[in-house]
Amino acid sequence: MFIINMLNFNSRAQGTIEYLVILAVIVVISLVIVGLVTGLFSSPSQQISTSGNQLGLTSQAIGITESLIDPNDGNFVIRLLNNSGENITISNVSVGDTNVLFSEDLAQGVERFFVLSTEDVCVEGKVVSEDVVVTYVTRDGLTKVERYPIKVMFNCTPYVVNVNLVADQCPTCSGITPDGNAVASKVLSGYSFYGTGTTKLNGSLWIGSYLHSGQITSYDTGTLDDKEKDGTAKSYTDNGNGTVTDNHTGLVWMKNHKDNCATLSWQSALSYCSTLASGSGGLTDGSVSGDWRVPSALELFTLSDISYPSSSYLNSVFTQTGWASTCYGYWSSTTVPSLTSFAYFLNSGDGSSSYDDKTIGYNVGVRCVRSP
Repeated sequence: MFIINMLNFNSRAQGTIEYLVILAVIVVISLVIVGLVTGLFSSPSQQISTSGNQLGLTSQAIGITESLIDPNDGNFVIRLLNNSGENITISNVSVGDTNVLFSEDLAQGVERFFVLSTEDVCVEGKVVSEDVVVTYVTRDGLTKVERYPIKVMFNCTPYVVNVNLVADQCPTCSGITPDGNAVASKVLSGYSFYGTGTTKLNGSLWIGSYLHSGQITSYDTGTLDDKEKDGTAKSYTDNGNGTVTDNHTGLVWMKNHKDNCATLSWQSALSYCSTLASGSGGLTDGSVSGDWRVPSALELFTLSDISYPSSSYLNSVFTQTGWASTCYGYWSSTTVPSLTSFAYFLNSGDGSSSYDDKTIGYNVGVRCVRSP
């Protein structure tokens, strides 16, 4: 009898353990189901935030850190982060069926807002999901495409973006076919251009390539002096409005100089050029106060024309040149670093550079310059 009771007890205990195990499994499964349901019914913005982190939207070569759509105009706004490890140029961004050309340089680690104009006005508070594709060009000229593994959620909400952080669209890239005549070696360094496609390129031409002394006579017994190595004559255009353009440097000069070079201090020269405008100094070019300046020493010395040694070292396109103009030279805006009370000037008698006391300016005048 005792043995039978023990068997019955063991049987009941085993049944209880099995019941508890089954109950625990049911609880775990229930928790999993609750988690999935909660995820399905959570807000879309929460979904994209979680999914974005899991799928690496912010850590891809071109990360997406923010996405909005304006309820008033329907414009998509997307903020892109350059994680590529190098400086790139964003050339195209598409959101759904909206495709916009850009030409925006983006340094490593830098973010920019990209605005895509549409007419798909949305209801504030709604969330729109779209595929996003970003095309960019590396510094090596390779075109790459970044496709995102999930649709990106755009919250329909008004936004204000700092204009300095908004990427430039490229309207000139549409409807034209660049002919390829412009190449980096022909465009000055610091200037951008479009060659044969919609990718913005950077010029590499050194400004020194356009600096010529104007000497067209050889004075050595071989082929090693200025004339043989260069021999390019100065080239100017008289614009007929009191200005002269240097066709090599692009600088625009006053055809006349200041006041027949009466005593003019350096400071007075700076003031004169800074307030010079069309209607004075023989100018009818439409310029306004602030357009003109005293040239730097380097700009000023490009005026020396070594092909005119017999009468003047300034090209004959200018008026009041040489000694006959009563000008001993022309002020530059550049101070002598070892003698700061003096400034450099161009000697109009022999085309050389010299310097003078800023306060005296005996027979040193000024010939103002401006950019094109």
